[in-house]
Amino acid sequence: MAVIDITDVKKRKKKSISVNDVIPLEECNANYDNVLFLETPVVEGRVRYHEDNLVFDGSVKTLLSVPCSKCLKEIEISVDKPFLVVLVTEEEEYFMDFDSHCYEKDQLNLWDLVWVQIWDEIPFKLLCKDDCLGVCPTCGHNLNDGPCDCPEVEKPIDERMAKLRELLN
Repeated sequence: MAVIDITDVKKRKKKSISVNDVIPLEECNANYDNVLFLETPVVEGRVRYHEDNLVFDGSVKTLLSVPCSKCLKEIEISVDKPFLVVLVTEEEEYFMDFDSHCYEKDQLNLWDLVWVQIWDEIPFKLLCKDDCLGVCPTCGHNLNDGPCDCPEVEKPIDERMAKLRELLN
């Protein structure tokens, strides 16, 4: 786990601390079922003061594989994101907005900071193509590869609409 000691900057003994690090793939792929890191995340930046706030000003680059929301086909997502995050203690955390990150005991966990930035780049609903057909609910066949051999199942009738169906017949 990449941890940065920010004591010298916090106490203003140093103007900034430069960061040029990689997060090992074992650490990245350990706990995230739907996200597979194909490339080691590279983190560059620096910890410094900006307008009386302690900040991490940097960028992260990596390549991910994430399943399509409908058919589960793996989709590659390239991440190349610059970001600026205000670093706060637990006491200050309640007064900050979304562009802040909490650190403890003058130690900044780089992976926790970077994971939020990467997660922010993954679309909520990710499709392999705009007209993705998904999978057959019966056999699980990817319908983008063609129809499956399952018999067509008639959808159950909503009993509230039975009278309208009678009128149509």
